[in-house]
Amino acid sequence: IGDLNIGQFSGATGGYTLSGGTHTLLTTADEYIGVSGSGSFTQQGGVNNISGFLVLGYNSGGAGSYTLSSGALTTEAELVGNGGVGTFTQSGGINTATQVIDVVNGGYALNSGTLNAVSGIIGDSDTNNTSHSGTFTQTGGLVTITGSDPTTPDLILGATTGAAGTYQISGGEL
Repeated sequence: IGDLNIGQFSGATGGYTLSGGTHTLLTTADEYIGVSGSGSFTQQGGVNNISGFLVLGYNSGGAGSYTLSSGALTTEAELVGNGGVGTFTQSGGINTATQVIDVVNGGYALNSGTLNAVSGIIGDSDTNNTSHSGTFTQTGGLVTITGSDPTTPDLILGATTGAAGTYQISGGEL
């Protein structure tokens, strides 16, 4: 498919569940979960392969959540919250961003599983240049930030003026 939009309009609610086996969802563009309404994506197995961006909570009033318990998620980049609020909960599986994981406005909770990215940003400004707070909580699992350029930080907490980023780790490995 091209874009996948869940919770497109204000007041709308939508959900998608991808489960086990060899099921693959191939998105040739972007996935927007909670565009202006409320959206959720639950992955209990299979493969979600996004050639572009995964955005949770795109517009003001939008609320998007992604739950990954097993399987594989691959994206170019992930925005957890943009103008709206986003939450990402990972209790297993493998999440790979070939560029960046950006927790703009909301939170990412890693309980187990693997998260791979070139860079990570916690607390940032949205596309309207409004600063937000982001939180990454790790109680288990493995986070690998590979870095792309030795002159650019690979993990940034509070990327823009007024933004606040918090990384809490009590288990697992970073």
